[in-house]
Amino acid sequence: KLKDANIQYGLLTDSGETGDCQWAFDGETGTMTITGNGKMEDYEDSANVPWILYASDIKTVIIDDGVTKIGDFSFADNCKNITDVTIANTVTDIGLWAFDGCDSIENVYYKGLENQWNTVKIRDYNDSIVNANIHFADEHVTEPTTVSTTETTTSTVTETEPTTVSTT
Repeated sequence: KLKDANIQYGLLTDSGETGDCQWAFDGETGTMTITGNGKMEDYEDSANVPWILYASDIKTVIIDDGVTKIGDFSFADNCKNITDVTIANTVTDIGLWAFDGCDSIENVYYKGLENQWNTVKIRDYNDSIVNANIHFADEHVTEPTTVSTTETTTSTVTETEPTTVSTT
């Protein structure tokens, strides 16, 4: 599988298909992005996902608009370093064991409203998603980005006019 991967500036990137969707892994940011229209493939177990070589390097998962189902076992067991998951409001089904064992997940950014999230079928063994901090589109919470930034510090100096006091 590694022979099909691209090395860019010493960082691994790879992509492929999963059901009706496509996946892309960015080794620089640790981001796995799922795009397309329809369902991701359901896998028999976590060892059969096509991104198994990168599983421990995935930190962020982005499920884009158009994806309707996150497949069974998609990120289970081997993706233990995922901290943030963004899920489009087109997702209506999170498959069995999809995020099982992903105990590092802290935040789920759902691109819909809370009442929409409540209609998503979250199948068994997805406690790491259910127990994470769920943020909805109407909460104005900034979701993680994959853009590198340089931190700068600025300071403000306020000048005041001297006061003259006269004495006679």
